[in-house]
Amino acid sequence: MTDRFHTSSIQRLTVNYHREQTEVFVDPVPGVTLRGGHRLIWGDTKQHVALAGAGFRAGTRFGANADYERSPGERSYFRTSLHDYHQMRARLRGQIRKTLSATGVYSLLDNRNPGLNAGFDLDVRNASAALHWTAGKRFGLTGEYARSALHSQTSYVAPHTRERAESVYRERAHAATVLADVHTGGHASFSLGGALVTASGTRSARYYQPLARAALPLRKNAEGYAEWRWYGFTQPLFIFESFRSHQFTAGLRISH
Repeated sequence: MTDRFHTSSIQRLTVNYHREQTEVFVDPVPGVTLRGGHRLIWGDTKQHVALAGAGFRAGTRFGANADYERSPGERSYFRTSLHDYHQMRARLRGQIRKTLSATGVYSLLDNRNPGLNAGFDLDVRNASAALHWTAGKRFGLTGEYARSALHSQTSYVAPHTRERAESVYRERAHAATVLADVHTGGHASFSLGGALVTASGTRSARYYQPLARAALPLRKNAEGYAEWRWYGFTQPLFIFESFRSHQFTAGLRISH
């Protein structure tokens, strides 16, 4: 008796993807850079994308740049691919004082993909700011805050009714991080801080992560360190997915 396995054909997913991009940079005046270009994507998908950007520098203390992309869409392979979209990102950086620096970032993505039998719309917006303050070589404080909003909508076939339905997801989130670093005269260092995220919308959630770490010199080329983190995650509508956890880490670092 022999067992035989016959297959008439072997099928696999193959996607043809090619990309070509051309950009031109111009410095019209000192400290200002302008950028323009074009991106061509072809294969199973076809897309023309216009590119633009600008940058500004005022010495080493201030800088700003912005980037923008726009495509009218032509042919997409995946229903979640970027199709008829525009997106931009702007960033500011400033050295307010010798011991204080700040950054700010804003980004936007708006995408419309009609798909073959079901459309997909996506809108994402993010804004964040960060401050970093130092007091000599012994103390540093970093704080970050971010606000984001996401909205997506697509249609699907409900398995129990075999009728078309809409899947809508909305989320508005706040995220913050604070970390303080202290360095003693004996080269020991300590850090204390944490992060939190709160989200409201389709699936509200809360996430907290405080931490504390220490590093102590033992010898000229040896250092001991320890760290504690606490993780806490809750979802009001899905209590069974909530969790809490403590994590302790300790070790020895040797350098040559």
